[in-house]
Amino acid sequence: MVITKKLVLLLACATLLAAGEASQKTLNSARTLLKSDDIDGARTLLAKVIEAEPDNPDALLLLAQCDEKAGDSVAALGRYERVLELSETEGAVTDATRRDAEKAVLKLDEGRRIIAQAIAMLEREAAKLKGKNDLAYETVQAAIETLKEKNFIAEAAEREVTKRPPKSAIEFEGRRYVVVATEVTWHEARRRCEELGGHLATATSISEVEFIRRLAMGNG
Repeated sequence: MVITKKLVLLLACATLLAAGEASQKTLNSARTLLKSDDIDGARTLLAKVIEAEPDNPDALLLLAQCDEKAGDSVAALGRYERVLELSETEGAVTDATRRDAEKAVLKLDEGRRIIAQAIAMLEREAAKLKGKNDLAYETVQAAIETLKEKNFIAEAAEREVTKRPPKSAIEFEGRRYVVVATEVTWHEARRRCEELGGHLATATSISEVEFIRRLAMGNG
């Protein structure tokens, strides 16, 4: 009976090790795909890991990086923050994964930190005005309440979505180009580009001139 229990335990350990090795291979493959900008391919692999281990910190980190590359910073921030929550349990997250998540949160959450600092500054100024200048005090208080109540992250997410390059965009040397085969004035064309979060193409190298020429000819 004791021998049977030991065998079961050994088999269980072997199964866990095999599953861990398979997950690691999948994570490594996802990293490779992400480096080559195959976001959809990386996500497909990572979904398999998450299905087996919903709180796998390395998979969450890579999914957050996929979100960032796809232009969804809000989703990325949520995943990075989840990794940091998991890191509060000793041994659950490697130091390298935790550091990467901390660095990403520090960058993505900078806007909220600046707003928090602005609120603190306004509260100090309001305290100076209280009882001395009622109109100025109430004006500053109104501004503070607006800053506290408004969901800036949600608004930023909406703006981010409108500025994402269309799926039809073609990448060249780190930039994305979209051809719009419609006759409009230069000013109208510039306005439409700015609405999409971009600008009219401006060639800065011979290779870019040639690329834009081929792109235009292919849509002529």
